[in-house]
Amino acid sequence: MKPPFTHPLGTTVKKSLARLAVSLLALFCLQSVCHAQDSDGDGLDDYDEVVIYGTDPYDMDTDDDNIDDYTEIFSNNTDPLNPDTDGDGLLDDEVFMGLDPNNTDSDGDGVNDYDEIYVYDTNPLMADTDGDGLLDGEEVYVYGTDPKYGDTDADGFSDGMEVTFGSAPLDSGSVPYMHDPDTD
Repeated sequence: MKPPFTHPLGTTVKKSLARLAVSLLALFCLQSVCHAQDSDGDGLDDYDEVVIYGTDPYDMDTDDDNIDDYTEIFSNNTDPLNPDTDGDGLLDDEVFMGLDPNNTDSDGDGVNDYDEIYVYDTNPLMADTDGDGLLDGEEVYVYGTDPKYGDTDADGFSDGMEVTFGSAPLDSGSVPYMHDPDTD
């Protein structure tokens, strides 16, 4: 792959020139001729790129998210014109980490993928990173517990158990009361 054109005025000029080329191609292109061409080698005919998808027929990755236009359209169901289809702050190439580029919260725990990776250092593919019975989002936004450590107050009881039995998971002096009806 050849390096992108670098102009002294920056990327804006590159994108403007690309749009101009796309417009000219659409204006002068004969459908039968362009269907036979795939100038950027991404698997999409130049005509389809210009007329159907609005992508750049001379750039196999129009939105620069490290995924070619064909794969975005036909495999990932992502927008080849938007590098972050789901708007979670991660490029669509998050798919290579096993994340869903169409869902801001791949594991459904209430914390978006970007925050799991860059803010809380939790696993965006595990709803309960520390396995204590509380979702990462509950720990972060509701209880203030540590989603990476199952017993935030280190009292020997998991945060999930403390919440379930009514004790305070941030207070080591507060332990769950578990009634034993047969007194053995």
